[in-house]
Amino acid sequence: MLCPIRLAALLAPHKTAVSSIHKNYSYQELDTHISFCQHNIKDLSETLSFIPSLSFNSIVFLFACLRQGKTVYLLNSRNPLTLNMSLTKQVKGRFIDTIEQYVEQKIFLEKSISYFSSKIYISTSGSTSLPKIVILTPRSFFINSLAAIEKLRITEQDTYLLSLPLFHVSGLSILFRTFISKAALFLPEKGMSLLETKANVVSLVPTQLIRLLDALSLPAQFKCLLVGGAYLSEDLYFEAVKANLPIALTYGMSETSSQLLLCNKPVIRDGRYYLGFPHKYSFMKLDQNKEILVKGDTLFKGYFGQKPHVGWFKTKDIGAYHKTYGFSFVGRKDNLFISGGENIYPEEIIRSIYQCGRFEEVFVLPVKDPAFGHRPVCFILAKKFCENTIKKQLERILPKYKIPIHFFDLSRHKKNGLKWHRQDLKKIAEKENFCL
Repeated sequence: MLCPIRLAALLAPHKTAVSSIHKNYSYQELDTHISFCQHNIKDLSETLSFIPSLSFNSIVFLFACLRQGKTVYLLNSRNPLTLNMSLTKQVKGRFIDTIEQYVEQKIFLEKSISYFSSKIYISTSGSTSLPKIVILTPRSFFINSLAAIEKLRITEQDTYLLSLPLFHVSGLSILFRTFISKAALFLPEKGMSLLETKANVVSLVPTQLIRLLDALSLPAQFKCLLVGGAYLSEDLYFEAVKANLPIALTYGMSETSSQLLLCNKPVIRDGRYYLGFPHKYSFMKLDQNKEILVKGDTLFKGYFGQKPHVGWFKTKDIGAYHKTYGFSFVGRKDNLFISGGENIYPEEIIRSIYQCGRFEEVFVLPVKDPAFGHRPVCFILAKKFCENTIKKQLERILPKYKIPIHFFDLSRHKKNGLKWHRQDLKKIAEKENFCL
């Protein structure tokens, strides 16, 4: 499989590959920088780890590793250094703390441009002390990107914003979609709003969509806004539609190299989004317990330190299926808890809470309770909210045992990465003497 950057450099050498407010790089220039870097890293360990940023140098170093047949571990920038070093040691790799020394030296020796032997490691959020390490390949990202490009009709005339971190599959997917389609990638400055960028294709989470809507005064020239990573309230979805924003909702995970479902006209039934059917390179089904199972060419190779994955992958997501509207995400199988003998999926409570106000993010977790076994508590990220007001509104739509007994204000805490992790929320609750 030929590197998409090399292919673009051959077919459209002067076409802009990466742009920012400071400088533009053509595909030929990007390809040359990668070739320089290939030579500089050729004698390094076969497994390299580094903390990627939304920068030109990170892109060069990443693709140089892949061309050189290295295994590259993309580490979370918000992890403590000790954790990143521990994860690197676990995979028997070498941690590169300064990639510039390998990117900026101008020694040219072109090496392999094949991806066949390279791997990508990504950490998943988990409930254990160390996250699971997902083993992915450039091929799985390549195939997933082909499906997205076809669905979104991305062309070389488009500009894709690098809006999500490269230590997450959502950020990596942006690179592959952009370079395969010979489009341009825009690197944002810190604090730059979406409207200030030159991009017309953007992947974002609901929090970013709220900020975009708050800043929107004139019609924006977006071709597509892909929203995923967290639940999108119906009110926010219809607010975006009313503002003529071309919203597309997605469903996917690290183990599938990003999205499985992509839908720009979802059907909403019982508070759930039905997102159609998987792309032609993947398959989905529900087992007898309504758990979503997936397989196909975009699936991961397995978890580091475990047996290689084969066959259908059990996602631990509970889904719903309609023969016309396709698949819908209901909730996480491992999020289910019992309160007073009743089964509760936190996602049902979350959907109800979103009806009570304009919140950026909402999470619900169980805390131990001597009388009921467990009771729900809620974590909210918003400019402001009133706990008593929310509880009164919830009393109209939820039975009492599903109403959270406490609400935590996430604006007082710092997120570790793209998403809030269960361990982070647990620490917040424990500080106020709640036991999860």
